[in-house]
Amino acid sequence: PVIDFLMTQLFSFANLKTVFISRTPPLVGPNAPPGGIAGISEEDISFTESEIAALLQKLGIDQPRSVIADIYRDTGGWAFAVNLVALSLKNATVYESQARSAMRRQIFQLIDREIFSKLDEKEKNALLKLSLLVQLPVELARSVTGEESPPLERTVSFIRYDAYLDAFQIHQLFLDFLREKTDLLSAGEIRETLCAAARWCDAHGQKIDAISYYEKAGEYDAIIGIAREFALQLPVNSARFILGIFDAAPPGTLEKNVTYYVLRNRLLMSLSRLSDALAECEKYVRRFSALPPSPFTNRVLAGVYEAIAVTGFLAAPATDRYDFDAPMARANHYYRLTPYEAKGQSTKMSIGTWASRVGTTRPGAQEEFIGALTRAVPHAAGAMGGCMSGLDDLARGELFYYRADLRAARTCIEEAAAKAETGGQHDIRSRALFYLLRIAAARGDTGQIEELLPEIERQLDCEEYPTRQITYDIVTSWYHVLAGQHRHAAAWLRGDLDESEFPSFLAEFANVIRMKIYYAGERYYDLLAFLESQPARGVLFGRLEGKVLQAACLYQIKNRAGALDALEQAYGLAESNRLDMPFIEMGQDMRTLTTAALKDGSAGIPREWLEKINSKSATYAKRRLAVTAAYRLANRLGDEISLSSREKEVLTDLYHGLSRSESAAHLNLSVNTVKSLLNMIYLKLGAETTADALRTALEKDLL
Repeated sequence: PVIDFLMTQLFSFANLKTVFISRTPPLVGPNAPPGGIAGISEEDISFTESEIAALLQKLGIDQPRSVIADIYRDTGGWAFAVNLVALSLKNATVYESQARSAMRRQIFQLIDREIFSKLDEKEKNALLKLSLLVQLPVELARSVTGEESPPLERTVSFIRYDAYLDAFQIHQLFLDFLREKTDLLSAGEIRETLCAAARWCDAHGQKIDAISYYEKAGEYDAIIGIAREFALQLPVNSARFILGIFDAAPPGTLEKNVTYYVLRNRLLMSLSRLSDALAECEKYVRRFSALPPSPFTNRVLAGVYEAIAVTGFLAAPATDRYDFDAPMARANHYYRLTPYEAKGQSTKMSIGTWASRVGTTRPGAQEEFIGALTRAVPHAAGAMGGCMSGLDDLARGELFYYRADLRAARTCIEEAAAKAETGGQHDIRSRALFYLLRIAAARGDTGQIEELLPEIERQLDCEEYPTRQITYDIVTSWYHVLAGQHRHAAAWLRGDLDESEFPSFLAEFANVIRMKIYYAGERYYDLLAFLESQPARGVLFGRLEGKVLQAACLYQIKNRAGALDALEQAYGLAESNRLDMPFIEMGQDMRTLTTAALKDGSAGIPREWLEKINSKSATYAKRRLAVTAAYRLANRLGDEISLSSREKEVLTDLYHGLSRSESAAHLNLSVNTVKSLLNMIYLKLGAETTADALRTALEKDLL
């Protein structure tokens, strides 16, 4: 109030310039003078690297650019510290040795004499505790010090408040000074400070920061407690970080925790070190099976056998082995010997884009995998609180879908969705809803789509589903692409494809949708470059969809021979298991491509199959138009119509007076392809003749 009064009085003088020197920015409010207030902050008077170089040059001190960068990093551009360095360098030849240590020593002596020594013991203690923290959100500072207002105002020259972050920022030199004095804290005070920070980070969703603080405090059981709540597959960086903590832990620290053995396996799996994970599990089985039965050994063996089962499940694309049900049964056996309540994310099954983990084209492999799942699911669900519920029905329905048996697929997938909901398996239910959406689109069932979209959105309310927002974005973006509105896909999905050698489940799922966004946006060369960089391994369904996209992209860039060769390779991946749907879902573009294959002939693809796919993809394209029309109506897009670049080329040729055969020759297409494109144009424009189509296209500025 006093400051406000003084400012009001001073601002009333028309010709008076007033300078305020304040520890905190004054709250001027309505009392601001007509000309405003010019503020000079610490950042404004700090030296930049170029200014440090100019100062040293003026003082006759020659230093290389790398040393200038070191001085700036060490001092933060603080004028007082820069001056001390300059004075030290007059009597030193190397900044690294004498000058740096002299600068720090003098600054620390100044801080100790002018600031730290004048604080009371309680304030000193609080500041030393805060120096143990990496970041200083206001809430965290209060939590650690137990003070409503931590003692920061008296040292404001070195500590400032960032309103945007709602956090304190401590000058690096002052922070270094405080950290050199942490020996004034007892071991118990240090441990409790770190644990308080960890608890705060854990409660605010900053799990990795919490783990880092717990490691410094030596609280490894707390680390395991946090990590066990993560999903089955951790992000690679998180898994590597936690595994590094485990490897560096003092011997015997972790082995007393029953969860450690399973968690270590999950970390190795997340890093795609499946063979290492299996080898460690087998070592644990030998070790604990040789011990007398006890609740501890039973729980360890239950967890280890569960880990062996999950490892076998994940490794199936490479091994072509489907016997993971046997270790899952053994896990259930040991769970029953020492029952305990499974809870948290350990009971939730995370899956990738596909329920199937089959990598081979071998006939019968899909059925073998589904059989193993059918046997494994009851054991997993019974022992681990519903884990894997519905996954076998989802895999069965998925196979029916890829075989274009939509009726059977829908029955199985609806059963999977119901079981997953009962068992609390959010990821499995999400994939089931995604397949139901694809089935409805393939059938042109806009009513079913309208029912599914709110159900998909309701998953956002489930706080137990940590990846719900990401999954929702992926699924709804697929729908936007289907409706010809790829620009409405989630912004983060319109970015670069994830080119990691071993992408996570979610990254893999996101890539599948990103590829469709690339294709819809006619980014054919970027998509081809990504597809060609992918290794020839992994889930069969994913490899097949990639090869189909590659064929379509090559045809779009007029590489007809390459497109037909890729189509033949895709057929080779699909034919032994009758996987037609990836071709059919390409709609009109696949009809155009199969028409070209029928014209040119292909020794590797039966004519009967090409004709079947040609007809079914045309039907899919027509049903997709119904979905697009319903989407435009639901989103009030009016008469917005989108023509593909090839459709625009054909229509432009006709506008210029070319006949269909002349347009075919001009665009290097068959006459039948031009006719197919023209039929699609008629459907989109609601036209019956070429004249109608041209008139509508001109009215809507499509040409």
